[in-house]
Amino acid sequence: GDMILLGKSKFSGRVANLGWIETVIRGSDEIMVTIPNSDLLSERVSNLSRLHQCQVKQVLKFSKTDTEKLPKLLQDIKTEIRRRCPTVITDGSRPFRASWTSFVGGGNAEVTVDAHFRISPAGDMFWDNQQRCLQAIDEAIRLNDLVQI
Repeated sequence: GDMILLGKSKFSGRVANLGWIETVIRGSDEIMVTIPNSDLLSERVSNLSRLHQCQVKQVLKFSKTDTEKLPKLLQDIKTEIRRRCPTVITDGSRPFRASWTSFVGGGNAEVTVDAHFRISPAGDMFWDNQQRCLQAIDEAIRLNDLVQI
């Protein structure tokens, strides 16, 4: 069955059985969930199986005393993601950003990483890619001798 995401509840899983009255969905934890079709009518349903691109977005926070290190960190994050994640989209058709986006709580810096990839947002390939992307971000943070707050 198709991999779906239910909007309000953010529940996702693979459709195991589609019946007249109810639909059975197998979650990523392998637990089967039965949902009345009448409930599905009021939900926003996204069919992830038909998507061929996915996104990894992370918000990071750093001390205001480390802001001078941020420009190099942002470049290093993008470099590490490119190195570890060959499916990252860098042709400008989708965002690929590592940006200092705001000041938060006491003047600390907030950084947003937004990367898109040419793989489906479901299945092992997605999870493996997300892990490589997070490892790339972590490596860039370590290379710049920074610590998230």
